[in-house]
Amino acid sequence: MSQLDDLREDAREELLADESDAYESARFDDPAERDATVAWLRANPSAEGVLALLALRREAPDAYATIPADTRARILAAAMRDRAALNDFGYIDEDGGYDREAGHALLELGDAAVEPLAEELDDTNPGQLERATRGIVLLVSGNGTGRNELADGLAHRQDVGGLVATSLPMGLTLAERYRPELTFLDLGLANVHAYDSIRVLSSLSSRAARRCRVIAGTSNVTDEIEKPALMAGAANVTLFPFTSHLFEGELDRMEERLGPRKAARR
Repeated sequence: MSQLDDLREDAREELLADESDAYESARFDDPAERDATVAWLRANPSAEGVLALLALRREAPDAYATIPADTRARILAAAMRDRAALNDFGYIDEDGGYDREAGHALLELGDAAVEPLAEELDDTNPGQLERATRGIVLLVSGNGTGRNELADGLAHRQDVGGLVATSLPMGLTLAERYRPELTFLDLGLANVHAYDSIRVLSSLSSRAARRCRVIAGTSNVTDEIEKPALMAGAANVTLFPFTSHLFEGELDRMEERLGPRKAARR
């Protein structure tokens, strides 16, 4: 079997990048093999190509860049669809493992990723970004804890989008790119960077030119945690995991901040 065959086989078995021997050992020193991989990926924008795409991104970035952004997005989004449980431009398998390489690769594509995500994932994603004319809500928590409750809260708010980050760097990157109105931050995930993260997030201006409202969650609300979090810019410090009631209340508050929806033009 060729290197491409091995990568395709591991992808069919739904191995994450860090689980795949074929991905770890993949090299593209042979120009013919590199060109054949690029040609196959261009012609087959499916989940079967995800590991080959990621290996090409790592080993041959110039060749990777020749694959149209839309094609790359479709391969990555298809892999997310087949995983069933997704998060923010990466995907989570059922035991909580996160394929960071796929997540970073899709995040790099920016707006090119939106249409394939909407087509492939339909309403599996909590809040569709292309319909998020009202604003974005970001959840930053370990293993995406709270994503289902957030999805329930967004289900009847079709013009509000949701993103979930399972690492602090990804959360900050998403916040910088998508400028959320409201962010829920797991302080345990942020750890020693908790208060600095609050400062960064709360200083961002949303797409409606308002300061991002940050809700900080902790397993034990004490004065030693609450006071510095509020001083850093958190609007509220509450218990983590976040509850459905909290999400609903904060989403209602966000709606009030944004004011009435504009009537559609006839």
